[in-house]
Amino acid sequence: MGLPSPDSLSLSQAVAFVMQVCHCSKREAKQALQQAGLDARLVAAGMIPLSTHPNPRIREAHPVQRRESLRPADWGGPIDWDTEKVSRYFSVSITRLSIEQWLNTGREVPSAQGTSGDKLRPARVANINEAIRAVYDDAERAGQKPPNVKEVVKPVQAKLRDNDLEASGRRIQERAEAEEYKKRRRKPGLTLASERRRQD
Repeated sequence: MGLPSPDSLSLSQAVAFVMQVCHCSKREAKQALQQAGLDARLVAAGMIPLSTHPNPRIREAHPVQRRESLRPADWGGPIDWDTEKVSRYFSVSITRLSIEQWLNTGREVPSAQGTSGDKLRPARVANINEAIRAVYDDAERAGQKPPNVKEVVKPVQAKLRDNDLEASGRRIQERAEAEEYKKRRRKPGLTLASERRRQD
């Protein structure tokens, strides 16, 4: 049975760490950690019993267990911060390094931004998706070339700033790789003029 490494924090320890670094409330720290998990910013693992018994207490007491990495979707399930449970996993831990990298690059916690004088709030995935759609809608209405993954970053960030939100270029590019937006970009080799000729 695998155990958390010394460089990992339990859920309660992770909450306390974020509160200390960002000077935020426990509620804010929990919400930020959950969003970071959903955004695949955290490296976490938990125990899962090899039992299919319908009673969760009996499942957890099963002697045969294994340690598995959590997927982003798992953070959308029920979380018990006090008993270290996320979805179907228990004894969940998060690597300290992934938390530090997330805080240093993502700046998802509102109070953490306040200490740097930045009034912008971190954008959620839904905010980023909405801004990306709006950028492609604007390009379509104006008859302009739809931006590629790199070109879309700045206009999306501008739209987010209009709503007092921010997101890193990396996060925006990751969302812009979705199939929904790939369909709206021009295929390699095509130009605006050639597309218009095909439509005529």
